[in-house]
Amino acid sequence: MAVNVKNELEKRTGNQESPVKLTKNMTIVDMVKVLEPEIRRALPTVLTPERFTRMALSAINNTPALAECTPMSFIAARLWNLNRERISNSSRKRR
Repeated sequence: MAVNVKNELEKRTGNQESPVKLTKNMTIVDMVKVLEPEIRRALPTVLTPERFTRMALSAINNTPALAECTPMSFIAARLWNLNRERISNSSRKRR
């Protein structure tokens, strides 16, 4: 069952004064800025949304083909990767 990410984000942020408004013509940078409150909640406490944005821009600059991804898939992949790193680091500490 596919989840409509845009609708889910708008539902979750509906209690804020200005709900998230995503459009199809947003760039990755625009979407990162708009989704900053959600990204902040998803990030580990040691990583700021500003750092996340700089890392995302660096990834695009170093690998221009990433700019061809849809913004939401790029952001989701970055967050997934950060989560995998956190899990990997926590399992190393237990050894």
